[in-house]
Amino acid sequence: MSLVDREQAHRRARFARQQAEASQRRREAVAAKQASSIWSQCCPADPDHTYLQAKGVSPLSTRQCGDRLVLPLTDLQSQQITSLQYIWPDGTKKLLPGGKKRGCVIFVAGDIEQARRVLVAEGWATGATLSDMDPDALVLSAIDAGNLYPVATEARRAWPDRKVVICADADPVGKAKGRAAAIAAGALIAVPEFPEGTEGSDWNDYVNAGLAEPKEFNSSRNGEGRE
Repeated sequence: MSLVDREQAHRRARFARQQAEASQRRREAVAAKQASSIWSQCCPADPDHTYLQAKGVSPLSTRQCGDRLVLPLTDLQSQQITSLQYIWPDGTKKLLPGGKKRGCVIFVAGDIEQARRVLVAEGWATGATLSDMDPDALVLSAIDAGNLYPVATEARRAWPDRKVVICADADPVGKAKGRAAAIAAGALIAVPEFPEGTEGSDWNDYVNAGLAEPKEFNSSRNGEGRE
């Protein structure tokens, strides 16, 4: 290819990327508006909801639509709802199509202004358990392991002077993603350790297996990382 041909190819590729990004922003804006509307129409979650009972956690600020729990995803910088996560009684989870997820969180519990520690978990139920174990912390759910890295870096940007702890799941993906997130954000990492023969992968499983009691979480135990 000549220099002119290569330049034209670069321009076409750049234009295509810009168009794709603009289209994605439009989809995200539509989804955010839909999410806010749905959220405003939902009622507080039933404490006896099957999923909550199975996980042994309280509803906190969760809402409900039919038999589904409804959780809002929030952009840490704008503090605006970007999407929703639905959880069915059997534990099936789905996100509202088109909504922004990367770097967005579910606020589980805690005082945004006053909390001195920020705990970042994968799932909401794990976050709810961590809130019981450390009531003074601000607890965030990153939704899944793949979102730990962007959430951790956004949390560090939002709270540069607070201790951030990545409460990763104990499976290989959770450990790897959790460590990468902790390094990127200058955070600690806490991973539950299960005795041989005990099933489980997260802090909710850890508590439900009788390996810890609520309000006994120590962010430096079973973990490694940096501040």
